[in-house]
Amino acid sequence: MDKAALPFYARLLMAGLALFAAWAMARAWRSGVAYSDNYTFDETREPTMFIVTMLSQLFVLLFCVALAAGYTPQEFLAQFGLDRLSAGLNWFCPPQR
Repeated sequence: MDKAALPFYARLLMAGLALFAAWAMARAWRSGVAYSDNYTFDETREPTMFIVTMLSQLFVLLFCVALAAGYTPQEFLAQFGLDRLSAGLNWFCPPQR
């Protein structure tokens, strides 16, 4: 698979988004309240939605860190054994040759 890393400015943007996701997760763990699309999920009243929100933020964090490190979305999915989803990603964002 040909590797098409993001340009430097895009990698900086991904690193900034990763830092924001990490800050949002730390704030949610400390306060017990997760914010998502103008909704708040309290850890004590809605534990399931709190955990779902935290897991989705963790996925975004890992994805942004992988892109900032120079990986492609296809390589990120391959790390989790989701190689079959790469075919759809190759259609959406083809690797550069």
